[in-house]
Amino acid sequence: MTAYTLGVRSEHEDSLHRKRCLLPQPTIEKLGLRTGEVIAITPVDATRPIVLCVAWPWTRDVDPSGISLSYFSAKALKCDRVQVWKNPNSQWHKHLTHTRHITLKALEPLPVSIEKRAEWLKLLARETTIDLKYVIQGQVVTVPFEGHPRLFQLEFEQDKAHPEKLAQNISGLSITDRVEWANVIQSAAEVDWDTQVDIDDEHETKPPIIAHVGSPYSTVGGLDKQIAVVRDLIEIPLTNPGLFHQFGLKPPKGILLYGPPGTGKTHLARAIARSTNASLVAVSGAELASAYHGETEARLRAVFAEARKQSPCIIVLDEVDAMCPQREEGGGVEARTVATLLTELDGIDTADHGGNAHEQRRQPRIVVVATTNRPNAIDPALRRPGRFDREIEIGIPDASARLQILSVLLRDTPHELTGPELESLAGRTHGYVGADLSAVVRDAGTRAIKRTLASGSAVPSPIGATDLSHALLTIRPSGLRSLALETPTTRWADVGGQADVKARLRESVEWPLRHPEAFKRLGVRPPAGVLMYGPPGCSKTLIARALATESGVNFLSVKGPELLNKYVGESERAVREMFTKARGAAPSIIFFDEVDALATARDTDSGRAHEGILTSLLTEMDGVQELVGVTVVAATNRPDVLVSAHVLALEEDSQPRKHLPLARRRDLFDYTPERLMIAIISIINDKKMLPLISTISGADGFRGSIIERGLGCDSALMRPGRLDKLLYVGPPDLAGRKEILAIRTKKMSVDPELDLDVLAELTEGCSGAEIAALCQDAALGTMRQDMDAEYVSGGLVE
Repeated sequence: MTAYTLGVRSEHEDSLHRKRCLLPQPTIEKLGLRTGEVIAITPVDATRPIVLCVAWPWTRDVDPSGISLSYFSAKALKCDRVQVWKNPNSQWHKHLTHTRHITLKALEPLPVSIEKRAEWLKLLARETTIDLKYVIQGQVVTVPFEGHPRLFQLEFEQDKAHPEKLAQNISGLSITDRVEWANVIQSAAEVDWDTQVDIDDEHETKPPIIAHVGSPYSTVGGLDKQIAVVRDLIEIPLTNPGLFHQFGLKPPKGILLYGPPGTGKTHLARAIARSTNASLVAVSGAELASAYHGETEARLRAVFAEARKQSPCIIVLDEVDAMCPQREEGGGVEARTVATLLTELDGIDTADHGGNAHEQRRQPRIVVVATTNRPNAIDPALRRPGRFDREIEIGIPDASARLQILSVLLRDTPHELTGPELESLAGRTHGYVGADLSAVVRDAGTRAIKRTLASGSAVPSPIGATDLSHALLTIRPSGLRSLALETPTTRWADVGGQADVKARLRESVEWPLRHPEAFKRLGVRPPAGVLMYGPPGCSKTLIARALATESGVNFLSVKGPELLNKYVGESERAVREMFTKARGAAPSIIFFDEVDALATARDTDSGRAHEGILTSLLTEMDGVQELVGVTVVAATNRPDVLVSAHVLALEEDSQPRKHLPLARRRDLFDYTPERLMIAIISIINDKKMLPLISTISGADGFRGSIIERGLGCDSALMRPGRLDKLLYVGPPDLAGRKEILAIRTKKMSVDPELDLDVLAELTEGCSGAEIAALCQDAALGTMRQDMDAEYVSGGLVE
């Protein structure tokens, strides 16, 4: 099926040309049309043709990009841009059935003067309908009467197209096009002077079909791939089951939509029913549950019985996991409910067993659509072909899908957002599902409503980018609410010094987000993890908070002891759930603070207590399932715990060499040999480790090997592919201390004559936390001396 978008130009023409649509000759050639060929017309936002007309060359006052429709056809379409749909079989309309009776249902109340001359109106309506020649079920026609166009909707009965003719008409088309044209052929008919036309003057109080003729999927954003699969699986069995019988196949009976809450599973299931013009029976587990023996099963059987009466019908089972849990874990009621559902699903196609083609056509057309956010909790017997034939994941949307969802949500809402602003918003809402974005728009709309009420204006104030930005501060992704903390507000400018550490972290987290094409071009994988280590108070946690703010990705902060649980298996499950949520909200950062509580080696006494947690961490970070879009950042202030139990070869008076095997890597510390000796001595004094120093020679350095024993991090966690980068966050240097002092004193009233350069030199060896405490103590000392002091005395600071 080929679609072209063309402009509409209404023209007043006589009734002889009402069935024609005029097309420029280049357009006719481009479409491959023939004069007199029947084509379908639909608005640009719809997928179902609602007007059939005969293609005809446009010769006068030609608009190269337009299509000329009669005034009355354009009036019924109620749009200014349409799509033209062409069937590759140019003679398809010759196989349409004739209808002998058509009812025109009034879409607006008829005046009394019209009712008195009903016969005259009936004659005009009959002439108008016959002039169209080809009509489609539900088509809106315009009948001019008493100087006003009157709108009517066509309803008629027709014989189904013969399967052989139907197959001939849709042969050579794709599966999706077959569905569309099968719908057109089976709902279209040809009229002539033998057709009887009646008028139903009891007008419909509901809006006419033209008001909602747009694609039912137009209200579903960000699920294009899933919709394509659903249409192939459901629309053909409901609209044209004869195709399956021709191939000797059984049509699918059901599909399972699974995914996190709020992703649009139920909304998509209801859109499926609207797209096929099928009846809808929606039930949930709570509606079927009963305290009385056998009543739950009876209600479930009644649902399928009602669906058979309303065939074609779609049954939507919402939250099917509550209705049909695994029978081994549930009780007797759940087991009977599962057995009943299995029986009903197997009994949908009982008419297939024997019978002629006529009986097969009368077979009830029923498809079951089930939704759940816990697919593994459903009984396995349901998850096989023949029951739920396909399982379709409705996952957390990516940036392009979020842009589509926002466009749908803001379609009928007054706003002043530009395209780039919407794209920026979609790029910032990592991990947000459709329900979250709906809450964001609602919160922003509430702000706009308050602004309108405050101004007293009758014109509503449109939603702006500022309203949505404020809404993002209060609406967090629903999938992360159990793990994510309040979004940090720390910036890189709030972290003094540590320029190299900040640059390395930005390479690991921000570069993959901002320059993915460079990684793809060079064939490089982004780092999977970063370990920051160093003395306490050197801004490791502060750097992680700044990374979360500046990168703009979802941030999950986990303290090591939080994962520990006294019950067997609960700690491991907490690790798995954390990584599952992080994958769903990718791109995201998992920050392990005090990771040394979990990372002890498995060959130690303390390590064996945490072996299950460590094993879960190893498999999640680099196991069979690849960790995509998730970066692990860990921090510790106990490097002695993180020194692996390996033999280390130290070169005389030289920096430790990088890019060596793990047993010889010294970038864990980045210490010079002298500083490493001091660290080892401090470890011995603390009795945390008992290293054996084999050889120490020379006053200016030493050479030898150190066998470190005692506490250690498991070597599997430290290998590339898990914690790729090891960053030492040590005490700040002179420039770093000066920067920290400038940041701290910027928020304080200090002596104007205070020299930060001198103060930075005096604080050599101090950590960032100690410098901050120094400023705090100086301020408290000033308050003790004079509570009314205007600023902190420089002498107290020094």
